[in-house]
Amino acid sequence: MVFHLEWLAHAALHSNPGLNFAGFDDVRVLNGIKLAPAEAMMLRAFSGKPQKRDGQYRVAVELQSELPGGRVISHSRGVCILGAKAQIEEPKFPVEPGRAITVEDVYESILFHGEALHGLEEIGSLSANSFEATAKPSPPPHDWLRQPLRPHWILEPLVLDAAFQAMVVWGVENTGLPNLPCAISRYRQFERYSTGTHRVAARVSQPTDLLIRSDFEILDESGQLVAKIEGAEFVSDANLVQAFRRKRLAAVTT
Repeated sequence: MVFHLEWLAHAALHSNPGLNFAGFDDVRVLNGIKLAPAEAMMLRAFSGKPQKRDGQYRVAVELQSELPGGRVISHSRGVCILGAKAQIEEPKFPVEPGRAITVEDVYESILFHGEALHGLEEIGSLSANSFEATAKPSPPPHDWLRQPLRPHWILEPLVLDAAFQAMVVWGVENTGLPNLPCAISRYRQFERYSTGTHRVAARVSQPTDLLIRSDFEILDESGQLVAKIEGAEFVSDANLVQAFRRKRLAAVTT
């Protein structure tokens, strides 16, 4: 999901030069981007006309692809918030007691991610309704992309993905099932991410059926709140168990 966010933010900024990225509202993954080995796909990110509200601009954004027959697939959509960054808030999630999880074991037994995406440095505390983790920073865009859209990330893909990786671990430990992110109600970014590690603190609501909801705070090494996510949704699926064990996602991808 993290690259959906990066590309949607780029589309909104590209169409509205001079404005700053401040966040997202109501982002939802509609169709996963599914690629076979060595397969390529053309993706297009669209942005609508900005609507001013409360001193900021709301821009509808959508990520699409087109099948050979001309059928358009919508992969994700939401509202990008541009303008002045929100006033920095104080962190609200104190460290809660929980058990530490060995990251090496997590990547061996739970997560499917390859070494380049081993974004978790530490899971210091995990309980029935929360977790705290330390996330590594992303390399520069040119390390991951042949033709990067920008020299620097707008968001922070590896830090955000590490937060979602930790959510998978929480799901396996508390529900017995892995999960994938499918929606974010509200994302606000107060500052540009630093080049160091970040602390991720999460508060998880009681799962309903196969849906888990969680809020996140992301802090830099000085303890300053860089970004927060409210109302993130994750879908648990028993079919993911075997996919994660194979160290790859086949039929289910976001």
